[in-house]
Amino acid sequence: HEAAQNEEGPWIIAGDLNVVPWSQYFDWDKDRTCFGESSYVSFMPFERGRFRLIGLPIDHCIISEQISLHGVVVSEFKGSDHRMLSYDLSINNTNFTKSMTILAY
Repeated sequence: HEAAQNEEGPWIIAGDLNVVPWSQYFDWDKDRTCFGESSYVSFMPFERGRFRLIGLPIDHCIISEQISLHGVVVSEFKGSDHRMLSYDLSINNTNFTKSMTILAY
């Protein structure tokens, strides 16, 4: 969290953070995350009556203020308990000269 906040240029953190967005341990500004976009606002806690907890939103993208998120597409990822997230992003008009930082977990 601190390393990303200290970056001068645009950055993205994307991947399995193993925490739901409403957890006290998810210490990010909700306006800078993909949660709440598109179909990623809900989850199905039970599958076929098996009482198996699946589909919790633990796969995230978190973006710096220099990036705008225009949409998220959530797709099935066969054989995994995760969802594949595809992002529609743009870098806002900035004067940075460094390359963009992407942190993937």
